[in-house]
Amino acid sequence: MADHEWNLGGERLWVAPEIRFMIHDRRNFDGSYELPIAMDPGDWSSDPDEPGRYRQALELVARDTQEVVRLDVIQRLAPAADPLRRKGRSNAVRHLGWTREVRLRRTTSDPELVACQAWVVTQLQAGGVAWVPGAAGARVTDYFEPIDGSYLGAVGAHLSLKADGERRYKVGVISGEHRGQLLYWNERDDRAVLYLRRFLDIASGRYLEQPPELLDHEGDSVFVYNDDGKHGHFGELEVLGRTLEPNLRTVTDLFEMHVWWGVKDEVVEVAREWLGADWDPEGEA
Repeated sequence: MADHEWNLGGERLWVAPEIRFMIHDRRNFDGSYELPIAMDPGDWSSDPDEPGRYRQALELVARDTQEVVRLDVIQRLAPAADPLRRKGRSNAVRHLGWTREVRLRRTTSDPELVACQAWVVTQLQAGGVAWVPGAAGARVTDYFEPIDGSYLGAVGAHLSLKADGERRYKVGVISGEHRGQLLYWNERDDRAVLYLRRFLDIASGRYLEQPPELLDHEGDSVFVYNDDGKHGHFGELEVLGRTLEPNLRTVTDLFEMHVWWGVKDEVVEVAREWLGADWDPEGEA
């Protein structure tokens, strides 16, 4: 943080669309990228009367039109119980879960011209595989350099994406053609970790992210990003909330994250609860 580096890891709350708030010139995406300091790290204040509640006033500029959006951003973080706690699993697997409720609310000085939405980014240690349940036949969009079958595949009913931190890609999956979930599996020796992101995917809503070259594209609500090593070897799971349209004053979303880790053979059984009884960590179903 002292060096003003953006890549701090963990789970981040940003505001989308990236192409409007972070990119000065969509024809030069990499060369004109700027993460607003007001967005990250931001200036959050905690509520002493309500633990886990945080607020900040956020002003952003749409780079293409110079229109301003002024928001009160309020989030509540709370522990979440293991959704599989009644399965009688062994003590060889540990669990951590939490919810993040995010409210975007226009201030009285906001001109109500710019649409935006919550964007939750979870950074991943490279070396694993991301899974989009139910998305084997979904429409998939490349946001950067196209990827091929060595990174992206369909296994049973699910879409799989290798995240090795060696070759850049960002893939978006269209709303309504997945289950509102993203998983990430990573293993080392006889140990493994499984991430599960859940959120409310609304196919009738708008999802605003666009690849630099597709000005009219909309609709992707989940994303998997793989870095090429220039910013650190990592991957990302990304999901969007509902759109705060110009004629809306506020919108609220709930994002849920669960992490299980421990003995590989036991974590495999957790993954099968979400990906099917025949799921195999080697990519076979």
